[in-house]
Amino acid sequence: MTSIVGPASFKFFGIFPSVIFSFIIPLIGVGLFAYIMARRFAPLIRANPDNRLDHIGQRLKNLIIVWLGQIRQPRYMLAGVLHICIFFGFLVLSIRSTSLVIVGFSDGFVIPGFGGAIGDIYNFFKDYAATIVLVACIIAAVRRGIYKPESMQRNLFAAFLLLLLLFLVAFVFHIGYLLHQVRHLIDQ
Repeated sequence: MTSIVGPASFKFFGIFPSVIFSFIIPLIGVGLFAYIMARRFAPLIRANPDNRLDHIGQRLKNLIIVWLGQIRQPRYMLAGVLHICIFFGFLVLSIRSTSLVIVGFSDGFVIPGFGGAIGDIYNFFKDYAATIVLVACIIAAVRRGIYKPESMQRNLFAAFLLLLLLFLVAFVFHIGYLLHQVRHLIDQ
């Protein structure tokens, strides 16, 4: 796919190169992530040491079953299924997010291996994943905001995060629509 003006060569107001923003925005994100993780790891560092390198096979098996398989989520069926849909959807969308960050530095960048049929297959599933995530986030927002189950506690941060996810997926849909329109104009 080609764009009219590549993100790496675009200039805001004809002056400011977008490459600067393509560098600053991920830098701020990584900095905030590092700050949050440092605060969360501080109690673990002060705690008594624990050997985490024993039973590596069992730990990898648990990683695949519990984290990737999301085996604990269906305890509350609706919330669990919504969580699994959002989780796997964002695993799929994270590949596109990574490529978009790099496209900000290098016009026309394609993740190695995603240039041909594999890329077309990925784009097909990416669009469905974005749709599933959007629907799951809307259902979760309605469930959290209107139909509050008794087991759910009020958590302002969780509501903010859900709203942020909705905006992110809506943004992906909007960009996808715009890219489709640009491709249609170029093909004519």
